Amino acid sequence: MTGIEGGDGLNKRVHIYLTEEVLKEVDNLSEEYGINRSNLIEKACIQYVENETKESVKDSIVADLTRALDNALDPKIERLAKLISKGAVFSGMSQNLLIEYLDEATSFDVLASYRNARLKTVEDLKRPLEALMGGSAK
Repeated sequence: MTGIEGGDGLNKRVHIYLTEEVLKEVDNLSEEYGINRSNLIEKACIQYVENETKESVKDSIVADLTRALDNALDPKIERLAKLISKGAVFSGMSQNLLIEYLDEATSFDVLASYRNARLKTVEDLKRPLEALMGGSAK
């Protein structure tokens, strides 16, 4: 690594205070790796900064990808939810129309029955939502 060896004019001096326990650990590591205390602390600081930078870049990329996916998928999910809810209304409405038709097989007003079946279906679908939400569903 260029510019990280002490005393070359590229680096600035920093004074820090360490507890006796930490200093003993630093001395043990410095002896184990065969480098002086200052170089060990310098390398540890550089490694920490590089790792933190990598993590923040990774977090930024993950956030950007998540946002992009949300922006791409949200409209499709919303459209799918609308289609599913319309399908549920039409399915329930068909069932209610059939029930009403079977009940009134002789005098069947299609338009009025359609309106009634649709209203009944929407009310039927609201009940589970109201129970789930603890209030009125709109």
